[in-house]
This record gives sequence, structure tokens and C-alpha cells, in this order.
Amino acid sequence: MPSAYGARLTTFEDSEKESECGYVRKVSGPVVIADGMAGAAMYELVRVGHDNLIGEIIRLEGNSATIQVYEETAGLMPLSVELGPGILGNIFDGIQRPLKTIAKRSGDVYIPRGVSVPALDKDILWEFQPKKLGEGDLITGGDLYATVFENSLVEHRIALPPDAMGKITYIAPSGQYSLKDTVLELEFQGVKKKFTMLQTWPVRTPRPVASKLAADTPLLTGQRVLDALFPSVLGGTCAIPGAFGCGKTVISQALSKYSNSDTVVYVGCGERGNEMAEVLMDFPQLTMTLPDGREESVMKRTTLVANTSNMPVAAREASIYTGITIAEYFRDMGYNVSMMADSTSRWAEALREISGRLAEMPADSGYPAYLAARLASFYERAGKVKCLGGPERDGSVTIVGAVSPPGGDFSDPVTSATLSIVQVFWGLDKKLAQRKHFPSVNWLISYSKYSTALESFYEKFDSDFINIRTKAREVLQREDDLNEIVQLVGKDALAESDKITLETAKLLREDYLAQNAFTPYDKFCPFYKSVWMMRNIIHFYNLANQSVERGAGMDGQKITYTLIKHRLGDLFYRLVSQKFEDPAEGEDVLVGKFKKLNDDLTAGFRNLEDETREILIPITDPIAAMNDLNSNGGGGGGDGGGVNENEEELAVTRKKVNTKELRSVVIGKGKPLIVAMCGTLVYYHCAYRNSSIVSLLSDVLIVLICSLAILGLLFRQMNIQVPVDPLEWQISQDSANTLFACLANTVGAAESVLRVAATGHDKRLFLKVVVILYMLSTLGRLVSGVTVAYAGMLQSLFLSVSRVILFCLYILAENSLLFGTCSSKFSWSRDSPNDMLDNT
Repeated sequence: MPSAYGARLTTFEDSEKESECGYVRKVSGPVVIADGMAGAAMYELVRVGHDNLIGEIIRLEGNSATIQVYEETAGLMPLSVELGPGILGNIFDGIQRPLKTIAKRSGDVYIPRGVSVPALDKDILWEFQPKKLGEGDLITGGDLYATVFENSLVEHRIALPPDAMGKITYIAPSGQYSLKDTVLELEFQGVKKKFTMLQTWPVRTPRPVASKLAADTPLLTGQRVLDALFPSVLGGTCAIPGAFGCGKTVISQALSKYSNSDTVVYVGCGERGNEMAEVLMDFPQLTMTLPDGREESVMKRTTLVANTSNMPVAAREASIYTGITIAEYFRDMGYNVSMMADSTSRWAEALREISGRLAEMPADSGYPAYLAARLASFYERAGKVKCLGGPERDGSVTIVGAVSPPGGDFSDPVTSATLSIVQVFWGLDKKLAQRKHFPSVNWLISYSKYSTALESFYEKFDSDFINIRTKAREVLQREDDLNEIVQLVGKDALAESDKITLETAKLLREDYLAQNAFTPYDKFCPFYKSVWMMRNIIHFYNLANQSVERGAGMDGQKITYTLIKHRLGDLFYRLVSQKFEDPAEGEDVLVGKFKKLNDDLTAGFRNLEDETREILIPITDPIAAMNDLNSNGGGGGGDGGGVNENEEELAVTRKKVNTKELRSVVIGKGKPLIVAMCGTLVYYHCAYRNSSIVSLLSDVLIVLICSLAILGLLFRQMNIQVPVDPLEWQISQDSANTLFACLANTVGAAESVLRVAATGHDKRLFLKVVVILYMLSTLGRLVSGVTVAYAGMLQSLFLSVSRVILFCLYILAENSLLFGTCSSKFSWSRDSPNDMLDNT
């Protein structure tokens, strides 16, 4: 067919005169505009092109005529790609020109205009190995008739083109052949046709298949958030929309590097040149471990189609079709292929520009009205199929399309049209990316419609996984609801179960969903590791909730999350550290570690509940009991007053305190402390103040009362349950004996101290607290100079001041950061460094 105006080629025969023929200037569907048509008449019958297509002149303008053609006007072959050995490991532009070859020939960093280079090298010799076929055998489209060793990772299978069939008249023997050599000859209806290992296919035409199948095998990406929460399938369609800097390209590259696909086609459509340069630099250095232990380069299974933003727009529009056609070619061999399109928004922008130059009516945001139809026709080429021909085989093409909406607006026409087509939506969140949480997949808006299709796979792999995943999603959703409450009233106002939910969600977010792509242990996470990590986190969540619920009915013994984290800090740290397990150690080793952690969690919570039940529970408030006795006849006359009336409520379920352990704490380890305290008091009174022994004993009593009271408050701040609220330790005004009231306070606090010492808490913590409180109380007394020796005149004032001091200490212990900091320092030996930072 003649070329466009201004660049005509001599295509006429010598006997023809150019003046007797016009030439085609423009073709638009059935409408052809021809120049040099002087002398033609309206509605005259003409023939167009070398195929002599019949047409009719419908308009004349000077020397040009508009012709309506009644036959197909595609006189030129549409854009096609070459398919054959040599595709893998190669790098093409949008119209399948090899960039390495162009760079060698031109010596320039840019592609010269008008350069023409064959897509595949026709001179390379390939090792050809025919199947068990001979002359006279019948063969049809899609039949595999030979294999070629392309590299050590992928076996290239040679198939007959889908539109060919016939009887074999010649098949080449084993040996080395180039893409120009004939390796097969067929005869069909008396016509012989020769075939090489190379075939061409138009990019806009889907390659035919025998039938489409339901996908039931997951696409494992190595990213926990994708594999566990929002899985895709081999043969599925996925969309990754996100704003600039959210990590779309990083996820696409991670899928190319670590997915369980046989081959990968990565299409950089209109993206930045530095991103494609990063791919070109990283991929040749990456290796993958095969089941037999061999290390192979990732590039051996990868084809790159690089069409950067500075390349022509028309080629950008064609690059998507080039990539999907190459993917379909390998699918027809029986392979599972993944195609990464980064990004379809740039492809849609190319459609918009071409549509504008064609003066087509624009739709939303200037995109053509057929944008959704073009996107659908592209994504429909994905799927799991039964391939044409024999032997019987299945293949799949998985399409992962990145979408770049302006400003992260998901209402963009491209994003909206894409989400109405694809089955998996991995929505990226800019806020997560700003917090350096990668992959920045928002677990609240993302979804997957393949969960039902994969149930059979999950049942075979792990029957509990579906329930575990459902519980994890519930925890993450519940956290989002609780965050609004926390912002209003604070975290301390929440119920213990809600606190557990928040901490579990934090575990899931920071230590499960987030991955560090620059570490050997976390750049790729096998599916068994993802399952076991989630299992242990949810197991911790369930056990913690059960412990809180079981302890809720015990008077004063409700188990809190802070107590759980304090007592089981080492197990909590092991939960956080699960991600540091390196898959290179092997599946058996890692599964053994995860199982041991699961068993240790169960045993740890069981021990915590057992120890909690062994704690001594006080009968009641001693002051309240004293008031009841006084009101019933002076302390127990008659029928015994109010104590006997409520005998069931005041009954004690006690276990004997381990006296040996307590003796070793108080006398054995506390002997130096006792000696130091006594020595200091004796020196202070006898040598410094020259006081009597009565003053010394009274000071010892006050130090003991203050120390034990503050001890009880401090242990309350550390969430070690005290039997009586400090505000309830009131000194009764009606009591006849002031000394009894002081002793009641001492007993209330002392029982808390004895309980802590007797139930296995850190003895060093106990001694540290006693020393610090003794020093503080002594310092306070030195400043005030008040002793019981002068209490005869100041008895009323002392009682009032005691109440004020107790109340102030209670408020201080409940709200001051000082006590929280002190308690975290005292518990340094029990908590991990990370927990210490959190507590501080």
C-alpha cells in the first residue's frame, strides 16, 4: 500500500503511469482519503491498494477524494511481536526493540529516531530437541513438537502457531539451529508450509485457548500482608492504586523477585527512568533458591519491557499489549506467568492524548469514553486456562496493575474503572508510607474476592488458618473503632479486653504486616512462616482475654494486661522477635521454634493464673470491721456483730505463705538492710540528737508505717493488686484507740508486701523499694523534725496530716510519671529493652 503523503514509495509497476493512479494519504477505518485523483467523479467505483479493495468516492475536494471502502481496509499487518527463544533475560522497549542491541549500535543513551533492529537475534544457535513425532503424523495448532534449552531455569517449548495445522512432511533432527532455519514442514490441502522456531502474533489479539479454568492456587508473593490477608491466585487480576511515594513500584518489583510464578514479564509503562534503571541494576544481581538447592539468577525467568516517560506516547500505549502478548506466549507452554504493569495510569494518559489528537469526544477528566472497555479487554486476558493442543497442560497469566491516581484520589476515572474489573484491591495509604510502614497496604480498605476460591488450599495447608485470619481482621477493625474512643477519653479508661485488643493490633501492625525489604530475614516471608506468626499472635490474644475474663470474678484479683505483660515479658518479646527468624535455616527449624513459642504461651498463662489464685485474699477492710464491732456492742459481744452475719462474704480461701521463702527474703537477703536501717536510726538518735530509747522506737514505728503505706501505693501503681484501696485505709474518728487505727493501716499495707514477697515476685525489686522508701521517709522526717515523742500535744493534727499525706501519695502514685519511671527502672531485669523504652 502506498505510504503517507510526503514520503511515497515507488510501489507501481513500470508499465503504470502515476498520473493514472492516485495514492492513499489517510486511512480511518472504512474511510480512505486519496490524493492525485483529478478527473474522478462522485460515486465513481474505485479500487484501493494492491488488494484492489472496492470503494466508492463520496467526496471530492480539489485533487483529493474521500473514498468509502466496502471491504476490510487493514492493508498493512498490525503491530506484532516476535515470539521465540531469546525473549527471557532480554530488555525491550514498548514495540519490542531490544535496547541492548540499540545501545551497542548507536552508542547513545537515547534511542535514535528511525532505528530498526530485529526483536530477536536470528544468528544465535539454539539446541533443538524434537518430540517423538515423525513424517506423516498429524499436528494441529498449539501442539508442542520440540523443546529448546534457553537457560538452566526455563525450558522453552516450541508449539505450532494456533492458526496452523497439517501433516508433517519434515521435522528437523536434534541439533543446533538458528531462528532462520526451517525446523518443521506441514502439508495441508495440498499446500506445504515451512515453520521456524520463530512466530509472530498481533499484540491486540488475544491468543486462543481451549477453555478457561477456575483458579485455585494462591499467588505467593513473600509479603505477609498480601499472602495472609488479601491473597490473589495464579491467573488473577490485582490492582495497586496509591499516591506518589506509597511504594507501588516496590511491591511490583517484590512480586517480580519472589513470587511463585514460573516466568515474569515486567512492563514499565511511562514510569520514571531511574525506576527502570533500578530494576535493570537489581534484577541481574538477584538470585532465587530452587527446590534442589541451586541458586539461579532472577533474570533467567524475567522479560523487561521498558517504556519510560521520555519515550513516545504511542509506544507507551502499545507497551502494555506487547507485555501481555509475551505473557500469553509462555502461558501456552504450560507456565504460570505474572505480568506487572507499572503503571496503567500512564497507559490511560497515552490513550487520552491519542484520543485528543483524533478529535474524539472526551469523557470524564478528558479520558476517552471507551477507557473502561479498553481496561476490561486488557484484564480479561488474564486467567488460568487449558492450553490448545497436546500434551494436555494448564497455564495462567496473572496481571498486577499499578495505578497512580493524582494525589491518591481513588475516585479517579482510571482507578474507578480498574476497581470495577479486578478481583483483588491492594490499596496503598500515604499516611502509612509517611510513617515508614511498608508495604503500605491499608488493611481497612483493601479486599480480595479470591478467599472463597482458596478455601480448599487453606484446608489442606492448615485447617485453622481461615479462623485465625478472620480473628486477625476483627482485631484490626476493632482497633480502628477504639482509636476514636482513645482520642476522647484516653487509653486508661478502656476495659482490659480493649487494651489487649489495642496491643494485639499493634503487634499485628508493626511486627507482622510491616516488612523490611533490605534485610535477609524479612525481604521474603514463606507462607508457613506467615501462618505461624499470625497463629502465635492470635493465640496470645485469646489466652490474654481468657485470663482477664477468668480473673474478673475474684475480689481484688482481676488480671490486667499490664500485669500480663510484666509477668510474661519474655514471651511478649519472643512474639515481637518472630520476624527475625531467617527462612534460610529451613522450614523444619522455624516451625519447631514457632511451635515451642506456642506451647510456652499456653504454659505461661496457665502458671500466671495458678500463681494469682495462690495470692492471699484479705478478709475485709480492718477499719470497716472495727467500726462494725463498735456499732454492735463494743467489739464482738452478743452474736458476734456484723462479721458473723456476713460470714460467707468474709470467708477466706487462703493458702499458706511459703515461710521459708519469706524468711530468706526478709532475714536472709534483707539482713544487711535491717542492720543498716537500725544502725542509722541508733546513730541518728543516740549520737546526733541524744534522744531516749522511747523516741527511737517511736521513730522506727513511723518509718515502718510510712514505708509500708507507700509500698502499697507503689505496688498499686505497678498494677500489683492490693487488697484494700488506699483511700479506704481511713483512721476512724470514733475509734477509742488511736494506736489501733495506726496498726490497722500498717496491717493493710503490710499484707500487700507479704503477699508480693510470698508469691514469687522479684526479691531484688522488693529490697530496692524498701531501701528507697526508707531513705525518702528518713529524709522527710529530718526536714520536718516531727516525732511521736511530741504526739501528746499534736495527736489530732498528726491524724489529720496522716490522712492528707496518704491521699496525696495516692494521687501521686496514680498520676505521676515519677512512679511510673521508677517502677520501670526497678523492673529492668524482668523486661526486655524494648519494653523498658515503652514503659518509660
